[in-house]
Amino acid sequence: FDLGYVRRFSPVILSLLGIEVVVSHFLFRSERFKYDFVSALFCFLIVTACAGMISMGTFLSYWGPQQYEAENILSSRAEELCYKQLGGDPAIASLEVYVSINRPIPWENLNNDIDFSSGDSVHVSLELAGDFTDTAGFVAECRRILDGLEATELPFGHVSFRCETSVGDEYFLYLDNRFQLSLPLERLMEMIEVYREEEDAYWDDDSPYVDEGSSPSSEAAIDTSEALEIETAA
Repeated sequence: FDLGYVRRFSPVILSLLGIEVVVSHFLFRSERFKYDFVSALFCFLIVTACAGMISMGTFLSYWGPQQYEAENILSSRAEELCYKQLGGDPAIASLEVYVSINRPIPWENLNNDIDFSSGDSVHVSLELAGDFTDTAGFVAECRRILDGLEATELPFGHVSFRCETSVGDEYFLYLDNRFQLSLPLERLMEMIEVYREEEDAYWDDDSPYVDEGSSPSSEAAIDTSEALEIETAA
């Protein structure tokens, strides 16, 4: 059952209500019609329901089930394009693709061949399989894969890379807009995030290691509390 047809023909209810009043006027001219509170309330509910059905179409076109169905269709198509471009690449362990649509999708468009629009955004998450010894090799591999993704001409909005080395280090690269996809190696190096498992610390090119377990301020607070305890005991 297609709710789109109900929404489309809902104004007919208002037309039938008006026709009823006109026909009654000509058939029963000698009688005087009077609408009581219940009749007025009933008419108000009919008008409100018709207005709601009309506005529901706009609401569902952005957040309805056809929106999610269209996103699934485009996500599968984008994943297929990425696989054709990067399939068989030994440096890629896994690739996940999701498409978010920022435009209305009418019910009838699901039966047609929907295509990508400038308002759509393709999100890609890649897991790299290479055992990189430094961030330079990781970034160079990311740059090579980005060139392949750009060849698909998809409207990318977010691309993320992750890799875990044999020693337990994790490299991350997050690109949050289309302009960052074309950045050179030097700029990408500045955006690298590294997680050192043996030291429980994050690191990037612009800051030293930061231990998550402690900080200089917390260590100073511990030393101060210990000194106070010694003075109190004395």
